[in-house]
Amino acid sequence: MRYDQMRKCDFCDSPVSGNTRDGKRLDFHRVVVERLLLDVQSINARAGLAVMFGGNEAIASVFAPSGNAATVVASRELLICDPCWIEREFQVLHDLEGRGRELPTPEADARVVRKMGGRT
Repeated sequence: MRYDQMRKCDFCDSPVSGNTRDGKRLDFHRVVVERLLLDVQSINARAGLAVMFGGNEAIASVFAPSGNAATVVASRELLICDPCWIEREFQVLHDLEGRGRELPTPEADARVVRKMGGRT
């Protein structure tokens, strides 16, 4: 996360990087919630092409006019300091671990590679 993307906690208005209350932790949470709308025309076009190509989805994806099945229509990002995360019972999100899809963390992965001298 870049400096210009940092801001105060969206719940307590304290700096997310300095509000540790125990003086030991420097982590915070970023939650992104998106609302999406299915692109029915694009889905139907791709399905129709797949039927025309004998069910071959790979060929249909090449000839389809759009690769998007949905469009983001609303998005909200929350920055939450760790104390607010715990106090406001966002622990529920931790209970969801193992569900959904884990997204890559290129920034963290790059730091690990750099600290190991290029070895993985």
